[in-house]
Amino acid sequence: MPVGTIELGAVVVVTGVSAAGKSTVADILARRLERGVHVRGDTFRKMVVAGRENMRPGAPPEARHQLELRYELAVAAANRYAGAGFTVVLQDVILGAYLGSVVGTITARPRYVVALCPSPEVVALREAARDKTAYRPESHGVEELHRALLDETPRLGLWLDSSEQTPSETVGEILRRTGEARVPDDLWSVQAARSPGLEDDAIVVGRYGADHLDGVLALCRQEGWPSFPEDPARAHRALTAPGVTTVVATAGGRVVGFSHVQSDGEIQAHLSLVAVDDAYRRRGIGRRMLAFGLAEAGGLRIDLVTDSAEGFYRALSHRPMAGYRLYPPF
Repeated sequence: MPVGTIELGAVVVVTGVSAAGKSTVADILARRLERGVHVRGDTFRKMVVAGRENMRPGAPPEARHQLELRYELAVAAANRYAGAGFTVVLQDVILGAYLGSVVGTITARPRYVVALCPSPEVVALREAARDKTAYRPESHGVEELHRALLDETPRLGLWLDSSEQTPSETVGEILRRTGEARVPDDLWSVQAARSPGLEDDAIVVGRYGADHLDGVLALCRQEGWPSFPEDPARAHRALTAPGVTTVVATAGGRVVGFSHVQSDGEIQAHLSLVAVDDAYRRRGIGRRMLAFGLAEAGGLRIDLVTDSAEGFYRALSHRPMAGYRLYPPF
């Protein structure tokens, strides 16, 4: 690919703290492309004109729900534009584990990430010069968000200290360094989170293969699910059936989690099973498998029924619905 070009159908995610220059950079970048679209994630927040809850210290759960909904809508718009042959620049404040989740749900290929990292002092100056206010007394401060960007956000793509650059200079550097900004298709292998206390134990999320069967069956036995272990050959067929996406999380080659999703590839997906080894829980593995699984399977949402994990699913962006598991004869 020639220097200074980004493919049609690609999605570029531009993130950074508020007042880092994301909107200006993203807009200039989109206008430099052959068929460019600038998706402003904050637009979806502003669409909530009654009942809006912004993220802030001590914010209620509804604020996180609205933040995740905003990301979901921005990704859906980016995917649709990319599918129509545009190159999309999706710009928003996407920090912490959310960056991996957002990028993981982008179905377009290739994907790029650019994180703008001007110093807190420069951000404060830019905030003072703007005609809008992001940092209010009740909101997170510049230093706090800067630390979240540097200390809690996975190092995907190209990270730029744009403190001494004009927006046009930043765009020029992005276009010169597109190879560094590109995210490998196997997102989770480069974003392998490390388990506390297990320094050499990288968690890798990817597609199921036949060599993972024994590990999946062991997790089913742990959960007390007999259907797969009682007939391993049938289980393998179910895990690899048409329309099925089975995802595994591995640590040192050992299966420590799996999810089993069916999807029509466009709109509707259903989560049949998800399990994580007892020793690896509360480390974000379940969330990562769901994000990877939906991106691989295709779809806008996941439906499921549960009788044992209400807390886990309530912590995700969701809408509760009644559900039933039916058994023949009907």
